[in-house]
Amino acid sequence: MLWSGDRAWRQAGERRMLCGLQLPGPNNQQALFKGKVADLDQSKVWPAGTCLAIDSNTNQPVDVPVDCTAPHAMEVTGTVNLAEKFPNALPAEPEQDAYIKDNCTRMTDAYLAPVKLRTTTLTLIYPTLSLSSWSAGSREVACSIGATLGNGGWATLVNSAKGPLLINGQPRYRRPTFPRSDSPCRRSRCRCRPHNPRLRSRRSRSRRRATSTCPINSRW
Repeated sequence: MLWSGDRAWRQAGERRMLCGLQLPGPNNQQALFKGKVADLDQSKVWPAGTCLAIDSNTNQPVDVPVDCTAPHAMEVTGTVNLAEKFPNALPAEPEQDAYIKDNCTRMTDAYLAPVKLRTTTLTLIYPTLSLSSWSAGSREVACSIGATLGNGGWATLVNSAKGPLLINGQPRYRRPTFPRSDSPCRRSRCRCRPHNPRLRSRRSRSRRRATSTCPINSRW
């Protein structure tokens, strides 16, 4: 809101105020946009590589872009356009979720390459669209990555996830990778058996679980 100021209010009796819309940009500067807001896609998206600020008091994300070398909560990895899959009516939330998750995972893996998202401790974040947002013309959602604290808050990130990322001041940890479940078993690493439930007693099953080093998704 814009008003004429204290002097005009007191001396000239000015009582009018102007109401408008602004789009927050990097470094507390207002971003530029063209056209009428009613005619624009109002989706809350940013270019890949954009980092979004964090409120240090609440540990919650703030939808204001900041330099990735500054403390932040999330890093944008891509944008999914639901209109490409659902050109007509708003899809049900489960359909949205499945489509967005699949595309966000693919985009994030490409963004982090050669690192895969599943080998990190980072969390994939994305919203779904509400009916009101869809009715207003929004069709896109942003894919982001961050690190949760486990209590509803978010960890403070410093630097890009594509580089020397710090999570609450600590270097990023990568999970160990294992062969996929459809990969041949390496007998030097684990004692795999053809999966045959009839041949497995409760006793032998528990013993194998204790001694085998097979990947979790493999069949003994």
